[in-house]
Amino acid sequence: MFDFRYHVVSLVAVFLALAVGVLLGTAIIDKGILGSQQDKLVLDIQNDISKVKSDNNILRKINSSQEQFEEILVASLIKNKIKDKKVTLLSFSQDRKIVNDLSELIIKAGGKASTIYISSRLFEKNDKELEGLLAEAKIAKNKSSNIHQYIIEVLSAEIMADKRPFIKTLDDNGYIEVSNQNQALAQSIVVLPWEPFEEEANDWSLKLVKQITNLKAPVIVLEKSKDETNVIKSLQGLKLSSVDNIDLNQGKLSLIYLLSGETGHFGFKQAAEKLTPISP
Repeated sequence: MFDFRYHVVSLVAVFLALAVGVLLGTAIIDKGILGSQQDKLVLDIQNDISKVKSDNNILRKINSSQEQFEEILVASLIKNKIKDKKVTLLSFSQDRKIVNDLSELIIKAGGKASTIYISSRLFEKNDKELEGLLAEAKIAKNKSSNIHQYIIEVLSAEIMADKRPFIKTLDDNGYIEVSNQNQALAQSIVVLPWEPFEEEANDWSLKLVKQITNLKAPVIVLEKSKDETNVIKSLQGLKLSSVDNIDLNQGKLSLIYLLSGETGHFGFKQAAEKLTPISP
C-alpha cells in the first residue's frame, strides 16, 4: 500500500539533494570567480610595484643629472670668486666631512681656508679649570669679568690675531683642533654651530658668535638643510649673514658669494630672505 508519508519524505529528500547540489555548485563557481579575482588583483599589484620602481629609477637619474648640472654650474660661477681671500672656518660641529668639503669649496673658489674645531668639552669645564687654562697660556684673568665671558672674549680676539697663546693651549689640551695654524688675520669667519642642538654648548657658541660679530671680519653662520637647531633664527638682529642649506649646491653658491662681499640671509628656512644671492 502506498504510504503518503514515505512519498513526502522522498520528495523532501529530493529537494534537499537539489538544494545541496545548487549550494555546492554555487560555492564551486564562486570559488573559481574569487580565485580569478585574486589572481587579477595580485597581477595588478605587481604591475603597480613595477611601475613605481621604474618611476623611482627615472627620478633617481633625473636627480643625479640635476645635481651634476648644479655642481658644474656652481664650479663655473665660483671660479676665482674669492681669489686669495683668507677664511677661518669656526666649527662647533662634529661633522668633519662637511667642514672638509667647505674647505675644498673655498680653495676651488680661489680662497685660503683654515679651520678651528671647538669641542663641547671646553664648555663643561668649571671656573677653576678654565682659570688653569688661562694661566697655562700666561693670560691674566680679568677679575672684573665673568670667567666664562672672559674666555669667550679671549678666544674671539685670538681668532683674528697673529699670536694665539690661548688657542694654542686649548689645542695642546685637546679642547680645540686647529688646521693651518699660520693663517691668522682672517678676512671672513664662517661658523658651523653644533648639531644636534645641545642647549648648554650652543649657549656658549651663540655667545661666542655674538662676540665675534664685534670683530672687523664679516661673519657668516651656516646650517644644513635638515638642521632643526634654529641657531640662525636665534642670531637675527646681529651683524652677520647666513646660509641655511649649506649641504646643497645652492647653499655652497650662496656661501662663496657672501665671502666675495655680498650680505644677507639665504636658503629656504624662516630667516632666509631668498634662495641665493643671484636669485631674482
